[in-house]
Amino acid sequence: MRNLAFALTVTMSLGVCWPAARAIAAGPEDLTDWAEGPIRWLLLSSERREIRQVQDPEDASLFIEEFWSRRDPRPEDPGNPYREAYEQRVAAADVLYAEEGIRGSLTARGRALILLGSPTHMSIATRSALAWETQNPDDQRVTTERMSVEIWGYRREDLPASVLRAWLAKAKGGDEPLALTLTFRTDRQRSQIMEGENLLDLASRSAVVKE
Repeated sequence: MRNLAFALTVTMSLGVCWPAARAIAAGPEDLTDWAEGPIRWLLLSSERREIRQVQDPEDASLFIEEFWSRRDPRPEDPGNPYREAYEQRVAAADVLYAEEGIRGSLTARGRALILLGSPTHMSIATRSALAWETQNPDDQRVTTERMSVEIWGYRREDLPASVLRAWLAKAKGGDEPLALTLTFRTDRQRSQIMEGENLLDLASRSAVVKE
């Protein structure tokens, strides 16, 4: 947890931004590359369809401008706080969560950091999971193995404001509020989310303040 807080502090204080975070598309191919970067965690399905319709550099640049405008919580003020937070978190994720051959901001934990920010608390544990012995295809046996898991927890007040509003709206609407925890399976090469996917989806959707 100290490492996560330290990385976020350093990237914010130095204004670190990976070049891809501020890339402005010069044409449809560049826009497609941009969409495959960490911005993928923010893109809605409707926006992906829009990207496929882009034909020229002017349309590509206009798409990016409108993309960030939809996610500007204070359009009357200069700058865009949401975009600035995104870029800082991308830089921190690249430092903290790079995996073998994968940029940190493109990993499961990188996605969580980008969408929800730093967790309030974090714990590491082990769990038992089913596994299949496959050395002999004719004699596959079910067994168990111990796996490492990383659990991120958030207090409501530590969530991004847009996520908290969406979370509370679900509760007021009679829906069961989402648990404010994420669980990742981790090893030296890969991480994957096991629990909390719906909270990340909510964070992505709730970032849009105007259609």
